[in-house]
Amino acid sequence: MVVAIAIVVGAAGLVVLVVMLISLVRQSMRLAGAMADFERAVRPILEEIRADSERAQSRLEHLAERRSLTSASRPRRG
Repeated sequence: MVVAIAIVVGAAGLVVLVVMLISLVRQSMRLAGAMADFERAVRPILEEIRADSERAQSRLEHLAERRSLTSASRPRRG
């Protein structure tokens, strides 16, 4: 009798684990799809930010270059 109860409890536990595993796989697939959608939505914004950053860096270098040329051409007071 005890063995039969153990087998029933074990089988029920196994069924619950299989159901949970299937649910986990489905949720993982949904998460992967959501992450792909998020990446597709965010990528253009990130590219725009990268381009703006490169333009700002270039502008900063240009201004620093002009500043160093201007300060080098001025006579020093002392």
